[in-house]
Amino acid sequence: MLDSKGSTVLERFKQGDCQAAGMLLNRLRPYIRTIVRTARGNRSVRIADESDLVQEVILQGIRGAATFHGNNMGQLVRWVRTMAIRTSQKPLNKGTGREAVVCIEDVDENMVEDSSLGPDRKAVLQENSALMAVALSRIPEEMRDVLMWRLVDGLSHAEISERMNRSPGAIRMLFLRSLERLREAYGEEEMSRWE
Repeated sequence: MLDSKGSTVLERFKQGDCQAAGMLLNRLRPYIRTIVRTARGNRSVRIADESDLVQEVILQGIRGAATFHGNNMGQLVRWVRTMAIRTSQKPLNKGTGREAVVCIEDVDENMVEDSSLGPDRKAVLQENSALMAVALSRIPEEMRDVLMWRLVDGLSHAEISERMNRSPGAIRMLFLRSLERLREAYGEEEMSRWE
């Protein structure tokens, strides 16, 4: 994304520009919400708590923009993902007298990065990851939830139907529509990076 002065929003973000930081991080808000939900697992979380955690990640990103040393959106998404995981783990230990610690090594291991890949392939994967994160953020929350429950959590259509109070057949159709919508959103993001 280029602004009117010819510099990218990412470059402005790295220089500590709050407006650029807000723009980038707000665009990733639905992705951050998904990461918070996934990191929290099956623990019961009130919607207000979830929104607070998402907001906290965005504020950390704005405050820490100058500490981001990445060069592309893939690296930004990874940085934001790490903050979201760390932030969502902290409240789990409230009242225990100790704070949760999530090591960057643990987070990286969960990302399943192949160390045998060359730098050019890693860059492509990071860029594709960023495109997918933005594409996920552009589809409706209901569709994101179905995709996450089915593809990440491995729930059956019947289990998802119980969560959403719908028939398994309706969930199958919603899942297929969600995949199609995600493909469209991903294609749009891929095309927009060449504009």
